[in-house]
Amino acid sequence: PRSFRKHTSIRRCCHAVRLLTKDGCFNSVFGTEDEYQYLIWEAHNQGLDVIADAVVNHMAAAPYDTFPYFSYNDFHNDGSIDYSDPESVENGDLVGLKDLKQESSYVRGQLQRYVEKYADLGVDGIRWDAAKHVPEWFFRDYANVWADNLGLYTVGEVLQGDTGYCQGYADTGMSVTDYPLYYAMKDAFKPYGDMRAVEGAGLVNQDPYRAMTFVSNHDSGPPKLEKLAYAFILTYEGYPRVYNNRIGIYDGDIRNLLWIRNNLAGGQTFTRHVDENLYIYERYNNLLVGLNKSGSWRGKWVPTSWTNQALNEYTGHAENESTNSDGWVYISVPPESWVCYAP
Repeated sequence: PRSFRKHTSIRRCCHAVRLLTKDGCFNSVFGTEDEYQYLIWEAHNQGLDVIADAVVNHMAAAPYDTFPYFSYNDFHNDGSIDYSDPESVENGDLVGLKDLKQESSYVRGQLQRYVEKYADLGVDGIRWDAAKHVPEWFFRDYANVWADNLGLYTVGEVLQGDTGYCQGYADTGMSVTDYPLYYAMKDAFKPYGDMRAVEGAGLVNQDPYRAMTFVSNHDSGPPKLEKLAYAFILTYEGYPRVYNNRIGIYDGDIRNLLWIRNNLAGGQTFTRHVDENLYIYERYNNLLVGLNKSGSWRGKWVPTSWTNQALNEYTGHAENESTNSDGWVYISVPPESWVCYAP
């Protein structure tokens, strides 16, 4: 993936999915290819990138003769998935959806044509749907190579809480949805959760340039303290995604956090303090962040990379502060809120 995208908020992207019809066009009940092309052009005119949702694992749960380019022998036909069997996870039918046979050169040729069609229409990236149900070798040797050759950013939807499992897909050359971090945030950002659950958690803490962090999506709901979780991912390392659920990009706090993300949140992360309710970390020499899960104000003296430095507070939630000659500063964080300091 192109490195500049790793430092740009996912709010700059919109998602769209299309399938090739018999005439080789992206026409469907949702609109025509011409309308889809106009959507991409207009998104670019508005300063947005378009990430297309590409389904390379399966087709519909429908009769074989309804598929324009595939027939019975182009599918695994192994029946329902047995999640205790890794081979079945990759070759079984996901909720009854017919599983494509990526081992087939013909199937790969059609999927390559599908990706090239997206690129011809001008999309900027590809989200590989249901990636954990497709073998890693397919992304490493084929799909991500196609996308790279076309200059497309790629991210795989790997719905799995094991960091090593997600790393395997990241190593094929794409970003990966950081479900391990998501599950840690579900534990941390709730009234009786523990903030120590997110310290060092997730793919983001071992491969930040491959981790797409998120608070919720169309499959998985947010933690109770949703906005506090957004304050975390938008100031932490990784490639954060804002999903327009209960809270979206038009929320004032989220817009402020996006500005902080794009202008201040760079550098390696160092924990300055963490306990059950309070987490303070520094993006080295760039940004100091405090997250407070409790129902009352919390304050703490913490070390920083600055000495005798005035620090501006960029959220409006607290007062400006200054570090002392030893590089320490006392910061106070409002209940169920956050603060962000930078020179």
